[in-house]
Amino acid sequence: MINTPWMGPRDSRMLPQTFQGMFVRITPVSGLNLEAMRIFRWKSRTSDDYYKDNLYYDTNYYNDPLYDVTAVLPKNAGKFQGTLALGAIYKARGTDDQTWYYNFYQFAQMFYGSAAYTLKTGAEFFPFAAVQYMREWQVNSVFQKYDAKLFGQSGSVNATLWGGKVGVKSPSGKLFVAYNALTPHAGSFGGGAIISPYGNYKATYSSFITDNLLAFGPGHAWRVAASYRLGQKQIILMVGYVHFNTNYEGRTHGVYLDVTYVPKMLKGFTVRDQVAIDNGLQAYVGRSFIYNRMMLQYAF
Repeated sequence: MINTPWMGPRDSRMLPQTFQGMFVRITPVSGLNLEAMRIFRWKSRTSDDYYKDNLYYDTNYYNDPLYDVTAVLPKNAGKFQGTLALGAIYKARGTDDQTWYYNFYQFAQMFYGSAAYTLKTGAEFFPFAAVQYMREWQVNSVFQKYDAKLFGQSGSVNATLWGGKVGVKSPSGKLFVAYNALTPHAGSFGGGAIISPYGNYKATYSSFITDNLLAFGPGHAWRVAASYRLGQKQIILMVGYVHFNTNYEGRTHGVYLDVTYVPKMLKGFTVRDQVAIDNGLQAYVGRSFIYNRMMLQYAF
């Protein structure tokens, strides 16, 4: 298992994605980690083995039972050659900064950076602020080779994402407001869509249970959310509201509730229930829906 902003477990449905490859981490000074990895194959949450593909391939590509794919490549597409990722992560004195370079071979190259700072006030509440920036590019990508389209748009990979988040946190909870913008780029794949071969989207500040700019494409979104620990911190309550205005999937907004129970009598066991109420948009045939996910987990 690895955990980076755009390549990691994607464990929203419990079973994590795992990877085969080489990984190294060094800590030259306190608070600074330098990481490098070369991934050759991966195993999605629905796969029974490791394969040289990703979520842009069709289900059953070389017998891989992939699920929830954005299949834009033909059955005869060449195998995915994996990913090179280089990262620097620094955490010290209230800062939490990271910079990453990804080369999703033949698909896209990406630069991603984020910086966050929490002001230690000496009181119970600590204000914080964060910013993020992502840039993707690739000429003569696999998408161009097979004339693939996303949101009806084809071309070279060209994506620009930025965002910010401000809020306040305490030992018992957190409150924040976040914003993200994904810039449209005419004549590019997906009109400027994010390329994320492993489906990771949680790096974006405005993502929530069912909605995110990876799925919706260029546009902007904002989100307000709060979390609080109750009952000697055995119950974690999260509530939020999110609004999207996108170029190809229209507008949508929704609310969500997330409750986690951590019983003291069974260490490592958690019960979690997530509910999202979305007003509907083009991606969901213009219909509203209620999404409920119950999760039981025991870490041993």
